[in-house]
Amino acid sequence: MADGTTITLSASETETLVQALRMLLATLGREDADEIAEIQALLARLAAA
Repeated sequence: MADGTTITLSASETETLVQALRMLLATLGREDADEIAEIQALLARLAAA
């Protein structure tokens, strides 16, 4: 995805996305460290929004 891409989500959509990302995190292992870091950063950004 290109830098600076913006999407607008409703509160319900945001909560669904957060839950999906948390579920994905639960399935990843140590070998997926880069993906884990990216997902954690995205969750932090969503929490701050």
